Amino acid sequence: MSMDDVELARYGLRTFKVDPDNMALRSMAISGLHWQGGVARAKCLKDDPLLQGYRFKGNPPKKHVSPHIECSCGIYGSLYLDNLINQYSGYTQQLVCVIAAEGTTIIGSKGFRTECGRIVAFWSQYKTIATVVQHVAPKAEYITNLNNMLSKYGCPMESPPELRPTGPSGGPAAGQPGGPDWWREGEKYAE
Repeated sequence: MSMDDVELARYGLRTFKVDPDNMALRSMAISGLHWQGGVARAKCLKDDPLLQGYRFKGNPPKKHVSPHIECSCGIYGSLYLDNLINQYSGYTQQLVCVIAAEGTTIIGSKGFRTECGRIVAFWSQYKTIATVVQHVAPKAEYITNLNNMLSKYGCPMESPPELRPTGPSGGPAAGQPGGPDWWREGEKYAE
């Protein structure tokens, strides 16, 4: 393996439900407070009785480290802002965060699933939201210009034409955020 084969940093985009009453960031998909100190570690919840009926992909081993190629578990990050907006438009108008993928990461052409995530930067035009993020992730950089943040962390605003969201009525299509396996196309492991 040469140094050219080593990836030093993988950044992705995500947004959160902001809870100013509890000074917390909440995941869009899973309940609870998982981003303490601006860091989260994924844990597969397939066998959690509270999530019975939730659609998990594949047939992974009963107990496994997250993410697993045969499961949908992991911390999700989008590689392109337009894909994140397509899935969570109301939330991305208020908050966009850059996360660093850490540990085992499954990388697709539009996004990734990772073992650990760390909020490294964020954008918001709302002081209340910025205050909550600074409380949760005190080491994260607050960047007031969204384009500057995307550029600094190598996160493009638009995905390539063949990967752009094109669902009916602008909604998620198969292979798009919010659609089946949106992140999965072209996946590979990175550690």
